[in-house]
Amino acid sequence: AKLLCASMCVFLWAGCGGTPQPELQYYTLSYDPPQKIARNAQLPVSIRVNPVQSTSFYRTPRIAYATSSYTRGLYNYYYWEDPADKLLQSYIIRNLRDAGVFSDLISSNSSLPCQLSLTLFVNEFVEMDRGVDRYSIVSFLATVEYETDSIPITGQTNHLIIFQKQYQVETKLEAKTLTALAKAMSQSVSVASA
Repeated sequence: AKLLCASMCVFLWAGCGGTPQPELQYYTLSYDPPQKIARNAQLPVSIRVNPVQSTSFYRTPRIAYATSSYTRGLYNYYYWEDPADKLLQSYIIRNLRDAGVFSDLISSNSSLPCQLSLTLFVNEFVEMDRGVDRYSIVSFLATVEYETDSIPITGQTNHLIIFQKQYQVETKLEAKTLTALAKAMSQSVSVASA
């Protein structure tokens, strides 16, 4: 019994201390903001940027990958600095602010009135492995709504969809590395949000 207990302790000790866990690695997007438009081309309306929405799969900072149109997975040790919806939110706001297309950019948690609201729904934010080549895929539905005056009885705001478009951009990775994925994803987001 003592021999069996000692053997089990040795096996447990070897199993727990055998292989070190890989270090967690974090990646982010990086691309130049759009050029500012001419002041006389600015739209004289304010726009509210609503929180970006997505399926629960993309609400994790873990980097997603796919090997077919029907499968999705998440890397165990490779992360975006924020979940896909949060990354897109920050870059969309930066792009709108820096481009100066609208007279005012209003936060989603502000009670200030505005004429338009923008909502994005993330469909894809994934590395696609197609055998020989890999691609970054960014896909989202953008909806712009006109916010009419509040209804007196309920105090709710009416919304009228004035623009809705699906954006999808695929960018081939220069190499089969996660740094190459971050570069390609940056390019995809830059093109899709331009």
